[in-house]
Amino acid sequence: MFAERRAASYKFLEDDKALIDDLKARKFDYVVAADLDFSSEELYLVPAIQKNEEHFTRIAYFENPPAYLLKLNR
Repeated sequence: MFAERRAASYKFLEDDKALIDDLKARKFDYVVAADLDFSSEELYLVPAIQKNEEHFTRIAYFENPPAYLLKLNR
């Protein structure tokens, strides 16, 4: 995925509330959650999203590789 915008990585936090609070504090607008077997997303980001779906709006789904573009609700 390419964007003409600044990109940053989320912090690798097991505490889902702390991870989302950090995204908001750092003023993230969007997150991309991809289904990559070797990814830290399975350990940190995806569980945080699943436990706190009210903080996200699904914008798009991509099939290859499977990935979601989500807007972080403020």
